[in-house]
Parts: sequence; structure tokens; C-alpha cells
Amino acid sequence: IIDNFQAGVFRSYAANRGQVVFVNKAFARILGYNPSELLKLTTADIFVNSELYAFLVKQAIRNGIIEDQEVLLRHRDRRAVACSVSLSAVLARDKQAEYFDVVVKDISDQKNVEKELTESKELFRVVFENSAAAITVTDKNERIVAWNPMAEKMLGMTKKELFNKPVKDLYPSQEWRQMRTYRIRERGMFSDIATQVVRHDGSVLNVNVSISILKNTQGEVIGSIGILNDITNLKMIE
Repeated sequence: IIDNFQAGVFRSYAANRGQVVFVNKAFARILGYNPSELLKLTTADIFVNSELYAFLVKQAIRNGIIEDQEVLLRHRDRRAVACSVSLSAVLARDKQAEYFDVVVKDISDQKNVEKELTESKELFRVVFENSAAAITVTDKNERIVAWNPMAEKMLGMTKKELFNKPVKDLYPSQEWRQMRTYRIRERGMFSDIATQVVRHDGSVLNVNVSISILKNTQGEVIGSIGILNDITNLKMIE
């Protein structure tokens, strides 16, 4: 049964330098070894951070089992493999730890996804903060909940003035009525809308607007992102 687990399993001595005495096929596959090769190794050969493993061992002896701890294991090609381990102590008759049984899950794909997500968030943050266009994010009730520095500059408004501001208040009434005719929530996206917005001082600014609707996994509208470009100079040239 254990040999057909998707998760890796191995047993090591509590003494004898943590010599490995049993492995299943999945564990051998995670580390790129043949099972017989792993039986020649100790836990110091397997765990990149032997001090962390020693700490987990102490915790397992004290608590009986340690679950879902993230560690790095050493692959046969010497690279580190991100894994989640659960470790339990097997006691002898004298109540001393004789073996440690370890269940190993390869989480390297998950870690790669997390890394890519972090990098994507950082890229979005840099673009968002440094964009030459004003960017506003509204909630499902069409109130502004986030914006970039250019939005403050373009609209002449402070953070206090922008937060929770109904997005319709950015537009002259006739322009907002025109925006409604585009049925953007139904379309999901609408680009290159020539319109106007009202700055804090009451002046009107000619802008080009693109709006994308945000939805959750159930397909419900949860907000929108608006990108506004100042086209005042273009209008003057026209």
C-alpha cells in the first residue's frame, strides 16, 4: 500500500546518524534515486538544513507527530526540492524513539506558482505606480477603492477625496449618461472612449478611457479597472 502512495514515505533510525531503513517508490522518484541507493544515505544527506531536521525530530519526540512542515530536500543532482513533510516518532518498549517515519509531498510546483504570482504582483505594482495613465479601481458598487499616483495628479484630488468616491462623480452628468449607454458591465470591456472628467477645481479634462470589468469565479461583477489618458493636447490640435 505504501509503495503505491503518491506521497513519498521513508523511515530512518533515531540513532545511527539517522540511517534510512525504508523508502517507497514515490520518495525515490522525488529525489531522483533508485530505492536501493537511498538506503545507503542518512537524513543529513537528504535534508538541506540538517539543523531544521534536528529541530523537527525534537518536536516529534515531544508531541508524537509534526505535520506539514516546509523543508528543502537534496535531489540526486544536488538541487534543492521544496517539500512538505510530516514526521512521527516510533517508540521502543523503553519509550525512547527508535525510528522516525516521514511522509513527504513534493510542493516545488506550488512554490514555482507562488514565485510567479509574487513576480506578477510586483510587475503589476511597478506598472500601476509608474504608469503615465491614471488608473482607478472600483468596487461592485462603483465606488473608487484604489488608484495610482497619476490619478491623483490628473484629477487634482487627494487620497481622502478619492477614496470611496462614486465613479460617476468624475464625469459631467451628460458624459456619465453617455457612458451608461455603452453597457460596459454586460460587454465586460470597452476601450478608447473619448469623454470628459471633472477635476477637483471644477475644470473639465478631455480623456480617453478604457474600462475592464472584474468578476469573481462565480461570474459575478466585483468591480472594474479604468485607465484614463489625458487627450487635452490632442483636442487642442484637432
